Amino acid sequence: MKRFKPMLVALGLFTAISSVTAGGALANENWIVNSKSSIQSVKTSFRFDINSHLESDQFDVAEGETIKVTVVQWFSDSKATGKPKVSYKLYEINSTEAKGSKLIEGRYTNTNTSFEFPNLKKGKYYIKIINESNFAVAGNGYVE
Repeated sequence: MKRFKPMLVALGLFTAISSVTAGGALANENWIVNSKSSIQSVKTSFRFDINSHLESDQFDVAEGETIKVTVVQWFSDSKATGKPKVSYKLYEINSTEAKGSKLIEGRYTNTNTSFEFPNLKKGKYYIKIINESNFAVAGNGYVE
């Protein structure tokens, strides 16, 4: 037992140290790496590969809060031409009127782009992701 205990401690330390990376996360070229935010600050995340639209999961917003949306996007069809165009619309649950909208035009894979929806009312919200292109668009993102 005396030999076994130090080995368990060493294994535990090795596991803890090896699970930490310099940037806080690892990613391939099409995944967002967010080294500045803690996991607790992410309200929701999403992945998409769409011809039309989809909705993110719901998330809570405090009174007067500004949310930041960070995304990457690209054409999922290799024959596509031009730039992907995706609208990101913010909706409060049970509302048909968008509280804000942002059109992102361009291919973002090795870098990401961010935008904000400021000074929101307290409530539950979601992001509607709408493909405004003639080809399927893929991507992912998160809300903090």
